[in-house]
Amino acid sequence: MDSLVPPITRDMIQKFRAKIGEYLKENINQCESAKTIMFYIQNLGLPRHLIERKKEGDKNSGKFPPHLWEKISKIQKIGGFLALNGMMQNIMNKSKYLISNLQNTLNSFKKEEADDNYQRKRFGNDWIRKPSNAINVKYIQAIQNYIQNLQNTGKFDQKQNDDILNNAKNFEIFGFTKSKLEADIPGDLKGLNKLSSDEEKIKNEISNLYNLSDKCMEIINPIYEDLNEDGNIMPNFIDVLGKKTTEDAVYKKYKEDYESKFVKLRELTDQVKKQKNVVNNLVQEIGPNLGNANNYGISDEAMNYFKEIEQKANLFMNMYEKIKKGENYYNGLHHKIEEIIRSSNKWMISRNEEKNVLIEAINKGSKKGGYISGPPNSFI
Repeated sequence: MDSLVPPITRDMIQKFRAKIGEYLKENINQCESAKTIMFYIQNLGLPRHLIERKKEGDKNSGKFPPHLWEKISKIQKIGGFLALNGMMQNIMNKSKYLISNLQNTLNSFKKEEADDNYQRKRFGNDWIRKPSNAINVKYIQAIQNYIQNLQNTGKFDQKQNDDILNNAKNFEIFGFTKSKLEADIPGDLKGLNKLSSDEEKIKNEISNLYNLSDKCMEIINPIYEDLNEDGNIMPNFIDVLGKKTTEDAVYKKYKEDYESKFVKLRELTDQVKKQKNVVNNLVQEIGPNLGNANNYGISDEAMNYFKEIEQKANLFMNMYEKIKKGENYYNGLHHKIEEIIRSSNKWMISRNEEKNVLIEAINKGSKKGGYISGPPNSFI
């Protein structure tokens, strides 16, 4: 469908989007949104269970604090220790594979150079092409650098692998079923997920903030959806082409329409500010009396159990993120190394062809033929 739109119309739409986008950005930045409200809530310094918002469709965490069960579920979806160990083994195997391929290519260069030296000794002054070691140095240096980098990175990979194996016992809990993990919870859980009256007050007022956030986004989201949908904008600029209206008139029409929405958004922003004051006053009044609200009123034994699991979950995810970065690094490196190996192979094929042409010329009593200066240096 895009191909049927005249380029001039596409240019007008792009120009319009840039202009109206600046207007929208300026006005939205002056108002509250889900982003600003969430930033405020997360920086109140309150326990997680007071600021968490239960979403429709969320599974009950049972005897676990919601945020902790969410971490455990994520790790179980990843595959736990076996998946983590498998990912690490794949990285180490890829490193060995790349080093092996580079070493084989390096050996081919050495073999080609040895053959060139033999032919030079064999034919003496008739061997008039450049020595291999005068034109292969950039290839060899690049390959050696890659090997050195891979060997250095391999030391880090080995340490990471050792850390994973050393934590196998710690990570085995992520292979347990939920019922097993719950059965192992020690101590009293009577207060689990139950809030004090003070906590209820704060949580309810924060919930009101979330509701206002939803109302703000009910205004903001459709604005951008409408702006990004060509079908809603294009008829206006077809009319511009037909001289039924102008670009300035289209801009003014949209601006007036958006301005009516911003009136409502500014009203909501005022409500959000008032609600923030309510929350601030409650936090100042009640906050110091919350004590260790993070434990949901449960026993120290149960709280320590949850803390230990969370520490293990954080350690697991930290390792997982490092491995994901490692995968990205090796995938990018693999592409570069394949490129230099392909170029090296082409270089050696060309060099071999040059050798055969020169030998044939010498045997026929002529020194002409071959590349003389060596094959094209296509990689460096």
